[in-house]
Amino acid sequence: MVDEPLPEPTVEEVNIPDGQINPNAVGLYANGVMVGHTASDIAIILLRNGINDAVLNISFTTAKSLVGELQKAIKRIEEKTGHEIMTIQYIKEKMEEEDS
Repeated sequence: MVDEPLPEPTVEEVNIPDGQINPNAVGLYANGVMVGHTASDIAIILLRNGINDAVLNISFTTAKSLVGELQKAIKRIEEKTGHEIMTIQYIKEKMEEEDS
């Protein structure tokens, strides 16, 4: 169903076995993202210092699975550290409040 909420993430540590990551795989870093979509897929635009650095096109199914995996990872980090990770939007809003 379209309006079905994502399942509550369960916290588990996932170790990636040696040899599971191709040593020749391209490594990317982003400190910002934009997301767009067409009728058939999702585009995740990776930004580095505000500049479009890479685009990842994925299916809706893969995108929804990615959201769930990211939620699990963030939840685990927050629970282990006792600190909530701030979003870029939250930081921007707080910085604007400070400047006002």
